[in-house]
Amino acid sequence: MPDPYPAFIFGMHDRGGEHLMLDKGKRGWVLVTEALGADPNNGSGSNYTDLASQGLGVIVRLNYGYGAAGTIPLSSQYSAFARRCGNFVQASPGCSIWIIGNEMNLAAERPGGAGGQTITPELYANCFRLCRNEIRSRPGHAKDQVIPGAVGPWNIQTKYSGNLNGDWVRYFADILTLLGQEVDGIALHTYSHGQNPDLVSSDARMDPPYQNYYWNFRAYRDFMAAIPQALRDRPVYITEADQYGAWLDQNSGWVRNAYREIDTWNRQRGNQPIQALILYRWIIGNPNDPQEVGWAISNKAGVQNDFRDAMNNNYAVVLPSKKPEYMAAWLEVAAPSRIEPGAAATFAVRLRNEGRLTWANSGTSPVRLGYRWIDARGSAVEGQRTSLPASVAPGATVTANAQIKAPATPGFYTLHLDLVQGTAVWFADKGSPTWRGEMQIGPRYGVAWVSVQPPAQGLVDETVRVPVRLRNAGALTWVTAGDNPFFLSYHWLDANRRVVVADGVRTALGRPVAPGEEIALTAEVVVPSTSGAHVLQLDMVHEFLTWFEWRGSPVHEAKVQVKPAVPDYAAQWMAFQGPERLVTGGSGAAVVEVKNTGGLAWPPSGTNAVRLGYRWLDAQGKAVTVTGAQTWPVPRQIEPGQVATFRELVVVAPSAPGAYRLVWDLVQAGKWLSSRGVAVLERAVQVVAPEYGVDWQVLTPWPAWMPPDEVQQADLQLRNTGSRPWPAGGRTPVHLAYTWFTVDGRPSEPLDTFRTLLPSDVPPGGTVTLRGIPFRTPAALGNYLLRWDLVEEGVTWFFRQGAPPLEVPMEISDRALFLPWTAQASHNQEGTFLAFDGNPQTAWNSAENQEPGMWFQVDMGQVLVVDRFRAASPGRGFPAGYRLKLSTDGQDWHLAAEKEQNWSNVDVAFAPCPARYVRLEQTGQPSWAATWVISEITVSVTEAWAGAGASHYAGDAHEAIDTRLRTAWNTRAVKQKPGMWFEVDMGSTRRIEGVTLEHPTNQMPRGYVVSVAGADRKWQEVARKDDNWGQVDVRFPEIVARHVRVETSNSSPYHPWGIAEFVVWRASPVWLVGRQGL
Repeated sequence: MPDPYPAFIFGMHDRGGEHLMLDKGKRGWVLVTEALGADPNNGSGSNYTDLASQGLGVIVRLNYGYGAAGTIPLSSQYSAFARRCGNFVQASPGCSIWIIGNEMNLAAERPGGAGGQTITPELYANCFRLCRNEIRSRPGHAKDQVIPGAVGPWNIQTKYSGNLNGDWVRYFADILTLLGQEVDGIALHTYSHGQNPDLVSSDARMDPPYQNYYWNFRAYRDFMAAIPQALRDRPVYITEADQYGAWLDQNSGWVRNAYREIDTWNRQRGNQPIQALILYRWIIGNPNDPQEVGWAISNKAGVQNDFRDAMNNNYAVVLPSKKPEYMAAWLEVAAPSRIEPGAAATFAVRLRNEGRLTWANSGTSPVRLGYRWIDARGSAVEGQRTSLPASVAPGATVTANAQIKAPATPGFYTLHLDLVQGTAVWFADKGSPTWRGEMQIGPRYGVAWVSVQPPAQGLVDETVRVPVRLRNAGALTWVTAGDNPFFLSYHWLDANRRVVVADGVRTALGRPVAPGEEIALTAEVVVPSTSGAHVLQLDMVHEFLTWFEWRGSPVHEAKVQVKPAVPDYAAQWMAFQGPERLVTGGSGAAVVEVKNTGGLAWPPSGTNAVRLGYRWLDAQGKAVTVTGAQTWPVPRQIEPGQVATFRELVVVAPSAPGAYRLVWDLVQAGKWLSSRGVAVLERAVQVVAPEYGVDWQVLTPWPAWMPPDEVQQADLQLRNTGSRPWPAGGRTPVHLAYTWFTVDGRPSEPLDTFRTLLPSDVPPGGTVTLRGIPFRTPAALGNYLLRWDLVEEGVTWFFRQGAPPLEVPMEISDRALFLPWTAQASHNQEGTFLAFDGNPQTAWNSAENQEPGMWFQVDMGQVLVVDRFRAASPGRGFPAGYRLKLSTDGQDWHLAAEKEQNWSNVDVAFAPCPARYVRLEQTGQPSWAATWVISEITVSVTEAWAGAGASHYAGDAHEAIDTRLRTAWNTRAVKQKPGMWFEVDMGSTRRIEGVTLEHPTNQMPRGYVVSVAGADRKWQEVARKDDNWGQVDVRFPEIVARHVRVETSNSSPYHPWGIAEFVVWRASPVWLVGRQGL
């Protein structure tokens, strides 16, 4: 008999009684109990070799202590107790079976006694694991049996969640379930309630609610039934058995009956064998305790004789089974890889019986070969059974011809083969493995055309909608995502079945379609560009892999007659009333009627909106740009054949007199429809010079800002572009005057303006130069508009007669920071300081004509947070195009602003950005000879923003405020729709007056709302445009705000929304002015 098992199941609790077994030659078990404490540094042990060397089986129960000390310690001492157990085992030869604790469900066994810490299954499992790990980690003990303590039967003192009745069997099962495969063996206690030998085999049960449990010795069977299936191969030891109270000192047969009961249990097929029945107990623990005297066997000759008589029988140890009852090994399965839907298949299966039971092929519960189909959703369908050709004994091999039937629905399935006993006992439910194989049912690609409603005819290039209902007749699921989605598409054939359209428009499925599923679609089909008889072939396509037709799936064909088409857009101009003569720059009213003679309607809004517009052609037929020209939406949806009437149209004339052609045209998405062949309406118009006209030229550049309430001077040159002379004297002389306006258009102090006299009369076409013209600035700080105009005293102001005044935006500020600057330039390095010497009359000049690649660079002396840059250029010295770059170290530059074509001073704003170096690069190539000139450079300093957020991909929002035009935030694959938003938090309240957004190509919002809020985030709308096709660039009256938000108010089915830079224009910023040598 291999270690650690002796030959027989007989056993005695405690040393001293083993001579009874040795004298009878029936070597059985001795159980020793030890109290260890929890000193992790205690390395003492015990020696059990005196028992083991005589062929006895040794079991040692390890306790923390006895009585109120607790069979295991408080949970805070589990680790120390486990270390003590490991130390004890390592120092104790002669034993390899260890029980941890005893009857943990009894209140008396708790640490602290009945009022101490309750030993729940979870707490005990934690303690047991630590002890087992310590014991099996010690050299020579890696395969020792470490066994959970036995549970006291009929005790309901330990109650917990899930076991509110304190059920002792449930307590036992919960511990085993928690420990699982960490259980090396199982210890039980069982007793009879009395000394009558017949109570050993009594089937008497308990009162409710425990009416299913045995009341006497057969209580062991309740525990055996609760052992989890996975632990049915573990050894079982009954480590305490007695008459519950004191032993009756007679040879009554109780002991003989108990051992016969266990031997009978072990002989019954299918029972988990019990390897030990240990009588409790040999020694007298406390001679002064009547209970302990009653439990002892050492002082009871009658019980000893009963034990000797029991040992006249050869009740041998039955080893625990290492094989389960049900176990199959799948040696060879010749299953096919593909079967047609609903078809039957037969194939050979060779397998071996690895279990303890013979597989009977006949009788009331034969073992047969069964199978299940598992589809992609995990649903199982059970199939027919195949009988085995013969009964199969344990260890034997059999070959059966499995008969299966494929599912009716195509797809990829998993075939599970398994054995089944009788009608419902599947081997897999008993722990036996199944054979699993992937199988294709039906073709990979297949489509069934359930219903199709093709058109009988169509127009050339027309898009038609075809209702289609189809079924997935293949094994593959039609997916809609990834690199190779599935689509519905088509081919067009001509009357001779030659392919004229090989690759049709794709129709998205909208959802995955599993094998056997149907889906209803509306196919988008574009009719061929040639008329005549055609054949429409509908087919499914697995994108970038195959058309279904190529894999044998049928297409759906329909004959379609293609007819010539009416153009989508065509117009007939029905009526026109408008001016035949206009003053240069003036305006007139017009009425237009136009008929829709095309095939498509003209919507008034949306992506395909149609608008009415006009343009001017001069006498040579060249287009003339006119400031203020506009377009008008159609008054309503104009269907084919309907007439649109436009009234009160305002036509703005060119600025130069002459003979012109006024061309009326329709516009869609910013392009003239005449470019697509739509007719236009032309009328001849004579444009004449106005009576009052003036051309303004500023001789001295305006400063970036002016101090409040001071008299300043201006240098201007005026040319008379009207038809009337300007008299310098007389009753109605012409004088020069000015007026200040606030940003919201209201006149501002000082209201009593200076008048400047003309030195002489100025005839039409004449020029007058005025230097040192005095004017006073407003006393209040802020942003203003300075308007210069001529006035014919007592008659009229020129602007009232249509002559444009000179308007100069100006900041009135008393704040400026002066710091030492240095500069470098690609040309004329010696004169760079003139660009920041505080004198607008002096300037740096490139000294060579402008060309791409010129640059001017400023070092501000320290890193500052900046958000605006100005460079004044007198005359025509402005850069023809430019890029503005910023850097903190002069090495790593990033692009903050650029303009391909420029016609004015440089004034750009951007998100606050740390910078020390500012570099302005000239990128244009003017068609005239001009050097590059900079008279004054100023930079606005500020504080950094707190951050930005967005409705979509907020993690990328910082890329719209990083002052880098080449990075951008956008909504990626999500196309524009109302309600998307992007906002910035400036960190503190600031006075602002405008917002500008730079966009990646085609990513401007199709409609937008700009709102601002203070720290309370109460939003106030400041700008709105619901039909937008350009950059967001809005100005509004000065307002104090911390948060700025832009929200979309329109949709685009084609483009996402993107922002390369989010710019907020501050009112009255703090300007940084450089000085050389400070």
